[in-house]
Amino acid sequence: MDSLLLMASLVTAIGYEGPGDFLMDAEGRLSRVPEKKISPFAYPGVYIVHPRLFDGAKPGAFSVNPFWDLAIERGRLYGIRLDGVWIHVGTPEAVAEAEAYLADLLPA
Repeated sequence: MDSLLLMASLVTAIGYEGPGDFLMDAEGRLSRVPEKKISPFAYPGVYIVHPRLFDGAKPGAFSVNPFWDLAIERGRLYGIRLDGVWIHVGTPEAVAEAEAYLADLLPA
């Protein structure tokens, strides 16, 4: 395993409107979503990575996406499903939806 990504189920996600980010098999191995397809999972930005994934990386800022593609090619990119609700607040509408959800959790 080169990296383990947290994967949020779109069924329990709040405020996320995208098509999902990765497909995940029964063993947790991740792959990219083919064009014109959707995934039941979104990547909320949490991961654990083995340093070897970045072997050969140039100094400075870079996108990790090409490295995930490399890990996918090697069969070494995995995901673990978040058991719970993921709240995405990327738009004003999503913030309002999140606030309403959280308000419902408070005792009367």
